[in-house]
Amino acid sequence: MEDRAPVGLHGVYKKSSGPGINGGGERYHVLDCTGAENMLGFVQWQGEKTIKDVSYPILDVLEVEDEDCPPSGAYFYYSCKKQDGATLLLLYSSENARLYALEEFF
Repeated sequence: MEDRAPVGLHGVYKKSSGPGINGGGERYHVLDCTGAENMLGFVQWQGEKTIKDVSYPILDVLEVEDEDCPPSGAYFYYSCKKQDGATLLLLYSSENARLYALEEFF
């Protein structure tokens, strides 16, 4: 992944569990990509998938309201997991011009 996000991204929603006892936690961000440069070149997207009902444990843990969750639709997706168990999932909707970032870190 690039060292920095594409120019033109604007945060519209974020929620974090804060640091846990060992410094871990969960974070969720929704970014507006209208006018963002090179979204398809931002990461090496692993493909496209259609999501009908979004259900990710991080969203439940953070108690994210339905209206702030990714809506049903087609997404480019990227996921990675580090050796320490930290995970990152990116969902990008070019139709809605939104990037959803779900993180769990330890």
